[in-house]
Amino acid sequence: HRQIWGVWGGKDEVEIRRTLSVSYLGEETRRRRYPNCPYCTARPGKLETSVVQLDSSGRWNTAKVVTCTECGFAWKSRTSANAVDAYKAERVEKIERQRKEKEKAKKVKRPRKSSATKPVKKSPK
Repeated sequence: HRQIWGVWGGKDEVEIRRTLSVSYLGEETRRRRYPNCPYCTARPGKLETSVVQLDSSGRWNTAKVVTCTECGFAWKSRTSANAVDAYKAERVEKIERQRKEKEKAKKVKRPRKSSATKPVKKSPK
């Protein structure tokens, strides 16, 4: 059982666990809130994920890195990267759903043209 205690930018253990998306047992868990930058508290939309090559030639030769675009702070964490990717996927789905609802609302509001409601052209006198 690994401990994640210690001073990390003045964060307490709850905030560290939230950032790393782990439970009190150190297991990956889905949190209600997505992680913020542990250094500058930037929202998850300002976090970018990437994969870096490690020096080891063993089983774990790549690592996921989360980088804050606001302050440049970066940390290696597969669970944090998964949470940030899930946040971005959820945002894309939400925006797409809102766009479809907006289009649907426009179609409903648009009056239908029929011959009964055709405007009559007046001839100039």
